[in-house]
Amino acid sequence: MRHSRYKKTKFYKDKFIYQALLFFIIVFLIIGYILMHVINAIPSTEYEVTIVNKDSRFSLRGKNVSEKYRVVVRFEDGSLHTFRNTDSLLRWKWNSHDIQSKLVVGEPYRITVVGQWFAGHIRQNIIRAEPILD
Repeated sequence: MRHSRYKKTKFYKDKFIYQALLFFIIVFLIIGYILMHVINAIPSTEYEVTIVNKDSRFSLRGKNVSEKYRVVVRFEDGSLHTFRNTDSLLRWKWNSHDIQSKLVVGEPYRITVVGQWFAGHIRQNIIRAEPILD
């Protein structure tokens, strides 16, 4: 008698755990779906620029090494601007190193950036860079 009661209790506990897990998975998927629509609504801007300079900075925290890239560009009106080129979870961009290595100083590019520029602290992030072929 005691043994079957234990089995029932364990069955209900396991059932509850699986139901809770299923609930959280469904909630996670719904939130992810909504978040992707919000992220895609973030405006991106496209510029035609000439690369003036590019550099990278490494930072080491414990065992983690992170690399941040900066790109200085010249607009058609002659003004200079600095963009960052980092991986972006929000835009699902994981190729910042590839983009940085393909940029050639002195060459014209059509770049797509996201974000806002605030007094030199937060720079717009390069999402895509394509060479302009004449």
